[in-house]
Amino acid sequence: GVPSSSASSSAKKAHRGVSSRRAFSTSAEKSTSKAAGSRSAEKEAALAALQKKEQEALSTFFHEPKGPVTAAEGGGYSLVIGGGLLVAAACGYAVFKELFVETLDSKVYNKALEEIQQDPRVMVRLGS
Repeated sequence: GVPSSSASSSAKKAHRGVSSRRAFSTSAEKSTSKAAGSRSAEKEAALAALQKKEQEALSTFFHEPKGPVTAAEGGGYSLVIGGGLLVAAACGYAVFKELFVETLDSKVYNKALEEIQQDPRVMVRLGS
């Protein structure tokens, strides 16, 4: 009978170990589920904060004026646009003048070249 009692006592110990493991796992599962719940709430709060920041950033990026433009603001815009048009016109004039308008230097050079080409002494020396 002694071996059976030692066998039963070891079985009881094993059973106690299983039940204590179950109790531990149950309490661990509860703390894990609480932690998961708090983590989920933290994630939701972080997501809400991020969405709020994103919405604020987009609203400032795509800012639509709330009312009519003031006279000073409109005048400032007009000056900037006028200055840009003035710079563009000056660049266009400079390009046109350089490409299509003959300068005084080139006029003098061309007239002198014609006279030299028509000179009979140059024709004799260079040929017709």
